[in-house]
Amino acid sequence: MFEKILFVNESPVYGGHEEMFLRHINEIAKKRHLYLNIVVNVKNKRLIDEVDNLAKINSNINLNVFRHRFWGLPLRPITNFLCVKDFCWLLKTFVSFKPEKIILIQGTIEIGGLSLLAARISGKYTSTYLPITKKSKDIGVAFGSMRDFINKHFYYQLPHEIMTISEFNKEELINNFAVDDYRIKVVKNFIDAPSYPVQKGSEEENNILLIIGRIDLNQKRQDLFLDFFVKSELSDFFEVHIIGDGSDEVSQTVRNKYNGMHNVYFCGWLSSNDVVQRLAQCRCVIIPSKFEGVPLVMIEAIKLGKIVIASNVDGMKEYLPPQWLFDVNEMSDSLRIISYLNEKPKVFEDLLPVVQKKFNQIFDPIENSKNFMNLINNKK
Repeated sequence: MFEKILFVNESPVYGGHEEMFLRHINEIAKKRHLYLNIVVNVKNKRLIDEVDNLAKINSNINLNVFRHRFWGLPLRPITNFLCVKDFCWLLKTFVSFKPEKIILIQGTIEIGGLSLLAARISGKYTSTYLPITKKSKDIGVAFGSMRDFINKHFYYQLPHEIMTISEFNKEELINNFAVDDYRIKVVKNFIDAPSYPVQKGSEEENNILLIIGRIDLNQKRQDLFLDFFVKSELSDFFEVHIIGDGSDEVSQTVRNKYNGMHNVYFCGWLSSNDVVQRLAQCRCVIIPSKFEGVPLVMIEAIKLGKIVIASNVDGMKEYLPPQWLFDVNEMSDSLRIISYLNEKPKVFEDLLPVVQKKFNQIFDPIENSKNFMNLINNKK
């Protein structure tokens, strides 16, 4: 299976979309032998390690990795056309491998846009697995309106098929970028039901609020949430534990500013097992993001029977109860929802079993990976 499929990921960063892609591959390979032919950026060391480890632990995976150091200039919609050496290498690889289909693993349409262009010029059927479908203008990147114009009229027109992860994303593709409905397929995320036992005892004694994800000021906004939290009375009742770091100067500045403050703790990156343990032992997960796809941490927390308080955007808005959501444009509103943990606990307690049952049905590993497999195998 997938012997003549070539997957391409030119991103230098390992994120949720790479994680979810590998979860699909692993789930499919539990019962079937498959080929994982993949182009990777040598800068993305974690992705390289993850695919190597996956092939080692699963004998059903035949791994073939094509490594290349992509230039990766900023303002990708425009600067992609300057990356001539990268483009020629991609085209040569596509022609040499002779795939029946090329599947791009993209965080956004811009990340991987060069590969998308090369794939279409090579004449191969081209599909993209795309979890983030926001306007550049709305997420605050430089020259957002200009980028949106280029993306709408050029990059979004390149793939024959776009696989995205929610109906909300599908509507954004149609309404914001004029993508034809027939070109869009929805394949949902999933998390295997965690096996770690949920902490027993009085919920009132459990005061840990957990934030999971790389430190990021534009998307994840841990700093903005902490600004409001440390100044509020809630910091006398709750602790915020942050799992995930960044190696850049900005993330170091955030850690320096808040580390050691009253009831704020930075845990760094933890192993998957340790993250599940922390989830099982926390009171609640906070997702203060400006934008997301369908966060895996949200799915995992709910399946563990944990409350998720989040900004009212994207996958959180689509799947969580409105009573658990706060205004994405007003971070102080998050404190109001958090206060209900003590003041109005039934807001969460009454809804949690219903939400958990819904998540177990929607984010099913077997069904969702079967859908992903069928889309990949579909010969156009």
